Amino acid sequence: MAPEMIPVRRSDDRCRSGIPVLQLRNRISALLVDSDRSSQIAQSSFLRYYGVDTQTASNGLSAFVLASASSSTFDLIIIDISLPVMNGLGVASVI
Repeated sequence: MAPEMIPVRRSDDRCRSGIPVLQLRNRISALLVDSDRSSQIAQSSFLRYYGVDTQTASNGLSAFVLASASSSTFDLIIIDISLPVMNGLGVASVI
């Protein structure tokens, strides 16, 4: 089932541009793979703000291990191309 977006009513329900803030009705999970810690923080904060459960990995091998774990299922995987140990394209091809 595809996630559905719904308007959310709260005190901060509009961003600075005046566009209503939307939040996912059904929780989805994401794996964010980036070796740059500041990028991880910014991107995971953005995803969590919209209700996305986020896990992070710092290299391709860690991402592969997380994605292939029997208890992990991700609706979305965001991978940086340039990663240590195993690059983003390598991770994408084995997942």
